[in-house]
Amino acid sequence: MIPKELDLKALAKKAKKNEQLIQMLIDELNNSKARIKYGSLNTLVLISEKELIPASNIVKGSSVIIQSKPDLADKIISKLLLIRTNDYETKECKEILKGQTVDLFYKFFDKLPQKEKIKAFVKDSLNSTRNSTRKKAEKFMKRYK
Repeated sequence: MIPKELDLKALAKKAKKNEQLIQMLIDELNNSKARIKYGSLNTLVLISEKELIPASNIVKGSSVIIQSKPDLADKIISKLLLIRTNDYETKECKEILKGQTVDLFYKFFDKLPQKEKIKAFVKDSLNSTRNSTRKKAEKFMKRYK
């Protein structure tokens, strides 16, 4: 459980080095207490905006969250769309995240809000320098033109 007085930035810094803590944050998204649920979500967002490996795990975990908490989908999608503009350790890291995000969008598109923004994100991914990301974007566009 996340202590009330905990600084989310400090928690994000600690979680970057601890896979179990990241998993705990994902698990706490199901907590009935709004302070804990949204504190966890905001901490995960802080991590995803700065790191490669944790961000990758967060993108993967987002599909679980969207399935179990569809009311959070709009907020999650808004944050995932920021991958296009966020800075990451390397360009390759960013392209990997874009590919994972396109996968998530492909799996849940019919149930997701912000369809036009998602399509714009995927269209942008058609120009990816990473072959697998490009192929995922092509697959998405064939299905959801």
